[in-house]
Amino acid sequence: MIFSLLAAGGILFLVLGEKYLSLMFFGTFAIIFGIKSFEVLQLVEPEERNFTGRKCYVVQGLAKGKRGIVKVYDDNGSLGSELWSAESYQNITEGSVAKISGVRSIILLIDPLAKDEKTLKKA
Repeated sequence: MIFSLLAAGGILFLVLGEKYLSLMFFGTFAIIFGIKSFEVLQLVEPEERNFTGRKCYVVQGLAKGKRGIVKVYDDNGSLGSELWSAESYQNITEGSVAKISGVRSIILLIDPLAKDEKTLKKA
């Protein structure tokens, strides 16, 4: 909205022959546009996270070939707050713990825990 008003004001004053006022409008437009563009661009590379091998908690159950929702356990064993989409080639019920076997784009590929991993978890 502000960009439209500044551009329209600059054009109006340019048509009316007021060069300095139109330059003020276009200058303000350029400064605000530059600041807003810089805010949108992030110059820092995001931290790469490796989820393969971690355990996750199934929030929404997964049917074979259908997506579900999971939360990933942190390195210290606490449950993270982020929700992730997940797929599996097996049915995994809601409320169970699974293991992340891979990542495809932003989708986690998960498998149910093996029996020996389940017993270790309970101990």
